[in-house]
Amino acid sequence: DNRIYKNIQMMNKIIINADDFGLNHEVNVAIMELLRSGRIHRTTIMVNMPYAFEAYNMAKKYNMLECVGLHINLTDGIPLSSSIKKTRFCRNGIFDVSQAERGVRLRINTEERNAVREEVQAQFDKFKEMFGYYPKHIDGHRHIHNYFGFLPIIVKIAKACCVESMRIGINLYDKKKASFAKKLCKYILDTYIRPSFKSTDYMGSWLEYLNYFKSPCNVTVEIMVHPTILDGKIVDIIYNHDEEEYYDFDKIRIQ
Repeated sequence: DNRIYKNIQMMNKIIINADDFGLNHEVNVAIMELLRSGRIHRTTIMVNMPYAFEAYNMAKKYNMLECVGLHINLTDGIPLSSSIKKTRFCRNGIFDVSQAERGVRLRINTEERNAVREEVQAQFDKFKEMFGYYPKHIDGHRHIHNYFGFLPIIVKIAKACCVESMRIGINLYDKKKASFAKKLCKYILDTYIRPSFKSTDYMGSWLEYLNYFKSPCNVTVEIMVHPTILDGKIVDIIYNHDEEEYYDFDKIRIQ
């Protein structure tokens, strides 16, 4: 839907970030093509995934290293550290997404906190090992940086590593139907992030932008995309609960 780009470049500053760089070969190819063609502005890499080095090498080959930030991952693949493998967040040495997303929105215990701190630091250090410096911008895979059990740990490490910008929580949604608890959590989350890092005024997928962005001029928006290759075409994956919807990226390209 080309409405996503109609007049917004003149009215607002928009940043399109592709998540999941390094997830697999198809995702890497799609993201690099979109970066090279200018249809997205930056991406964030999952340094613990098997295709992370391929992603890095692609970015280096095409002089796109400065476009790459860190996609902190506590839900998929093999951890870089050892302690977290002994926690409920892993099963058989592999991140267990069902456990990582359960019960951490508010708090985690001391053992889990120490293990998460070790793993997040390891991912920052792995990024530095690959790129030669710590990431300038970060976000969380499956929005794990939105969970209050993880957020203080991530913020503290990010500040120590001189991260410049951090993604806020999704705030493009139907506020008329949203519960007070959801609105409060979003407010607390963004209030916690904004004082320490640069951030946009709004964040969401491009569909959420189309449906819920009603702000005046002179604001900033981050649009989150998840590109991959499907049947020879670059598509964006929109995650709707447990289902995936695919949209031809040519229909949402910058005009």
